[in-house]
Amino acid sequence: RNVKLELAAAGKGWLYLFPNFRGANQHPQACGSAAACQDILDAVQWVTENYRVDRRRIYLTGISGGGHMTLLMAGKHPQPWAAASAWVGISDLRTWHARQEKTKYGKMLRHCCGGKPGDSPAIDQQYRQRSPVTWLSRSLSVPLDIAAGIHDGHQGSVPIRHSLNAFNVIARTAQETPVSEKEIEQLSRPRGKLEKPLVTDQVADPVWERKIYLRRLAAHSRVTIFEGGHEGLTDAAVSWLERHVKTK
Repeated sequence: RNVKLELAAAGKGWLYLFPNFRGANQHPQACGSAAACQDILDAVQWVTENYRVDRRRIYLTGISGGGHMTLLMAGKHPQPWAAASAWVGISDLRTWHARQEKTKYGKMLRHCCGGKPGDSPAIDQQYRQRSPVTWLSRSLSVPLDIAAGIHDGHQGSVPIRHSLNAFNVIARTAQETPVSEKEIEQLSRPRGKLEKPLVTDQVADPVWERKIYLRRLAAHSRVTIFEGGHEGLTDAAVSWLERHVKTK
């Protein structure tokens, strides 16, 4: 649960839906499976059919595993969302497994996908289908805010590369400028910073109340690397979501 987000939603008069999409990411029906994705769609449909809902303002957000599902749903099922906000999410399960193979996270992934990458074509397909980078080229209609704390991957479990690579799929699909590999490497170092920051990277955003190391825009989306770790910032997420209203 995210109590701060629940309270923020209540303060806005929003309906807050917190679906249990097949539980912890340690069995095949979880971790971005087709069933887990359908659970989210079914939950949204049930609420819209049983409550008074402004369908122009259905939002999606999540942190960590919820960030992974936010990225995945924005790409695989972009239709319902007026906007989405994804925090410290995994974008590529294959590269995540390579980093975490000997940890509990690697074991959990193998339980979800049936084995490790390279064990069989069917298992490789599971890793692809559950990875947001496979689908984010379809997310251009969704205003998607992607964010990660710069210390994640050092003091947390998900390197910032996952957020930057997710954004880069969108940027390349939109034929806009991605974050370069050199920039990713600079930010990924301990005490990372850009050698040549752009104007957008030097913005002071009062809603965030954190130092920003990188901010880039492409299509309707944005990526931010901020002073922090494996966490989400509720006020920043709500600020992004509430400014968007679906027009089609």
